[in-house]
Amino acid sequence: MIPLDKKVDEEVVKKFLSFKTTSSDYGLFAPNTHTMANYYYPLKGEFSHHLGKCGMYRNHSFNTSMDK
Repeated sequence: MIPLDKKVDEEVVKKFLSFKTTSSDYGLFAPNTHTMANYYYPLKGEFSHHLGKCGMYRNHSFNTSMDK
C-alpha cells in the first residue's frame, strides 16, 4: 500500500464522514416493543433435517461427455 501524507488522509476522512448511510443505522439501537415483529412463524425444517441425515442426491451415472 502506498503511504499517503496526513493532509490527504484528513481530507478523505472528512469527505466520508460528511454523510451517513441508512445501513449503518441497522443495529444502532437495541430492539424494543415498537420495532420488533408482532408474530413469529418458524418453519419446521423437515426437508433440511432429512438432507442432513442422509446427504444430498448424487448422480452416479456414467459420464460420456467430452472434456472441453
